[in-house]
Amino acid sequence: MRTKNTLTTWRERMNTGGLDSFANASYGPDEWFCDWCPVVGRSRDSSILEESNFDTAVSMLGGESDTVCIIQFNHWAVGWIEELMIDPKDANAVRIACDIHENLETYPVLDEDDYSRREFEVAVEAWVSYGASDYRRALLRYWDIDSLDDTQLATDIKLALDDVSNDVLYEIFADEDGYYESDSEGVYFVGIDETSADMEDVLPQLVSDIKRERFERAVDKFAPETRWYWDNTVPFKL
Repeated sequence: MRTKNTLTTWRERMNTGGLDSFANASYGPDEWFCDWCPVVGRSRDSSILEESNFDTAVSMLGGESDTVCIIQFNHWAVGWIEELMIDPKDANAVRIACDIHENLETYPVLDEDDYSRREFEVAVEAWVSYGASDYRRALLRYWDIDSLDDTQLATDIKLALDDVSNDVLYEIFADEDGYYESDSEGVYFVGIDETSADMEDVLPQLVSDIKRERFERAVDKFAPETRWYWDNTVPFKL
């Protein structure tokens, strides 16, 4: 178990020198919070994990109170930072803060459920914003649509792919073992450019219509008497 002595005050942190010191701060060492102890922080550019850990730590400390507060500073590099601080005179807050530090040294996530939920929510937004479009472009490249001599067919395929919902596209992407990860920049999707999804799986109705049309053209030309027969299981190739 950690002790109070392992926590440092904001003054001690700022006195270590460097760019993040009183020399570059908009306040001096006489501010009341300089003798309080920082627990966790976040900034304008914080990752999903940092945001999750910050809010979880606030919750673990029971929210803001007379001995727990969130202080915001302007920052020369990231616009602003927020620090969750505790009054070192509050023994219970010190104990919880030490537990938080110890937990983060062992494992970087304070609340796995909260982090996963946030990551999923951002991933959903990212898929709608750019992931699905990137996947559509990757599918068209894999199918080599631009090489088709039949420009109308190429247009029909592109329009049909645009009509496939983002949810269905993600299911196909996930079935190919695609997945998302997050870092300080946000969420990114792994495996989009490696897609090998068959057009028949993505655009079943369009492929069925194309196959039927080709079949009917063929039988009209070579064997009109067999026009009644239709087998949708014939292999498809552009």
